[in-house]
Amino acid sequence: MKPLTIALRIVFIAGLSVALGACTENLGAPRTADMDTPEDLGEDMSMMQDKQRQIGETCAGPEDCVEGALCIGDSSQNYRCMRVCEEPYSLCDDASVCLALAGRPESVCYLGGSIEPSSACRSNLECASGRLCIGGSEEFYCVDACDETRTCESGRSCITLSTGAKICSPDLGSICDSTLECPGLLECSTEVEGLETLFPGVCTSKCPCEDSATCLQIPQTSTESCFPGCESDADCRYLSGWRCQDSSACDAFDDPEECATRFGEKRVCLPTAQ
Repeated sequence: MKPLTIALRIVFIAGLSVALGACTENLGAPRTADMDTPEDLGEDMSMMQDKQRQIGETCAGPEDCVEGALCIGDSSQNYRCMRVCEEPYSLCDDASVCLALAGRPESVCYLGGSIEPSSACRSNLECASGRLCIGGSEEFYCVDACDETRTCESGRSCITLSTGAKICSPDLGSICDSTLECPGLLECSTEVEGLETLFPGVCTSKCPCEDSATCLQIPQTSTESCFPGCESDADCRYLSGWRCQDSSACDAFDDPEECATRFGEKRVCLPTAQ
C-alpha cells in the first residue's frame, strides 16, 4: 500500500497540546488553537459549587468534574467536563474520539465543535464530536472517525492512518497498488486497460454503477468506468488533485453532450490537471 499523504491537525486543548500525528511529505505546518485551563489563567477557584459537574457540563477547575473526568477547554473557549479514556484514537461510548493529552498521561473523550463531515476545518477543535480534521497542503476537512466498534456507512471503509487514527474513507477512488487491495468487487486502475496510465493507483468499478456513482467514458479511449458521487472536494482524493465537479467538466470529454446527460444534476469526483 502506498504511504498515505494525510496528516492530522495538531491542536491545543486546555493549554496541553493534543498531538494527533505529524505531517507527512510537504503537507505544510498545521495551524494550532491555544486554550488554557482556568488554573493556568489564575482564575479564582472559590466559586466552585459543591455539586460536581457531569460529563459535558461546564466547569471552572479540575475539582469541578465527577471522578474520571477532566475540565478541558472546547472549541467555544468554554470549559467542559470530558471523560478520561485509555486508548487514543478509539471511539468512546458516546462516539466521541479519545485524544491523547501531550505533557500528561491522560487522554480524554473530546467533545468537539460543530463542523460536520465534508466541511472545511482548521483544527480538530472545530469538528463535531466523533470527527477528525484530516488533510494536508492547507486543505483540511472534517471526516468521520471509526474503529472496531463503529462501522462506516455503505461504500466506505475504515482505514488506519500512519498516526494510528482511523477514519471512514470512500471505497471507490481509494488508493491501491493492486486489485487485491480494493474492497469488494472494485478493481485497481493499475490493472484496467485504458486506466493504468491515466489514473494510477485508484480503486475503480465497471459500469453499470451504483446509484451514488456515475458511468463515464474515459476521454480518448473506449473504456467506461464509474466515478464516485460527491458533495464536496472532501469526498474525493483532493490531495491528489481530484475535485468534486458538475457537468461543466464534460467539456474535456470526447462527447460533451453524452457526458452531460450522464451527469444530470449529480456532482462527481474527477481528476484535474496538475
